[in-house]
Formats: sequence, C-alpha cells, structure tokens
Amino acid sequence: MCAMVSSLHVMEEEHRRFNSLVSEMAEFESNCGRSFIELKKIVEKHADLEEATVMPLLSYMESRIRPTRGVDRISLGKSYGQLLENYGKLLSDHESMRKMLDEIRVETYKIEVSRIAEEILHHMKMEEEIAYPAAVAAGEILHFDRAVQKKFHGAWNTDELPA
Repeated sequence: MCAMVSSLHVMEEEHRRFNSLVSEMAEFESNCGRSFIELKKIVEKHADLEEATVMPLLSYMESRIRPTRGVDRISLGKSYGQLLENYGKLLSDHESMRKMLDEIRVETYKIEVSRIAEEILHHMKMEEEIAYPAAVAAGEILHFDRAVQKKFHGAWNTDELPA
C-alpha cells in the first residue's frame, strides 16, 4: 500500500511532464507533430478526468495510512461515482492513446520521440494495473465505512467521523 501511496505523487508529476512533452512535440511541423496534436487533445481531458476521480480516492487511501487531515467523504463519494461512471472511458482513452503512440513510433525513427511514447505507454499500464483498481478499492472502502458508520453511529456524510 505504501508503494501505491508514494506512486500517487509520481503519477501527478508524470501527468505534468507528459502534458508538457506532448505540447512540445505538437509544435513540430510534420506528421509526427500533427499526431501529437491529436494526442494532446485526449491527454488533457484524460488527465483532468483522472485528477477528478482517481487521485482523490488514492489520496483517501493515503489519509487512512497517514492521517493528517479530515476526510471530505461527500467529495470522495462523488469522485468514486464519477470513477465508476467513467472507468470505461479512461480505458478507451488509453486505447486511443496507445494506437496513436504506436503510429507515432512507426512514423518516426527519432529516439527521443520513441522514448517519450514508451514512457507514456508504461505510465498508462501502471494506471490500468495499479492505480485504477486501487482507486476503485478505495471507493469500496469509503462506501463500506460510510454504511457502517450510518448503521452503528446514525451518522452520514460528516467530516467529524473518524477516518
């Protein structure tokens, strides 16, 4: 679990770095540049969706391990609902990006472009195999905690409840 929590910060840093790299590559006047323009459109929306759904739930897991502040269960519940609603979209975005990156790698022999594509592909694989399932698990824990607290404490959606 601790490895997942430390990975949260790495994922956020990678999102910023990938957005910057994709933007830089999109400026090239070539087929490769045009491909990165299309990729950039997906990456920006996709990162926003992940930051609204996956990241808060992973942060919730961190707060359970290292309590530092109160937990806003209402916002987390919304993030969990949005994650479940958009899980298929997150995966289909990855599939679209994967196809574009494969085309980019075929189109160009530039080592730097190929390296960037490989890094993004690796990042997506880690999200699909670790971050997304962990976020769903966090949402399930949150849902279970809320149900137990309501049943035994008569409380619901309050920040005063223990984490």
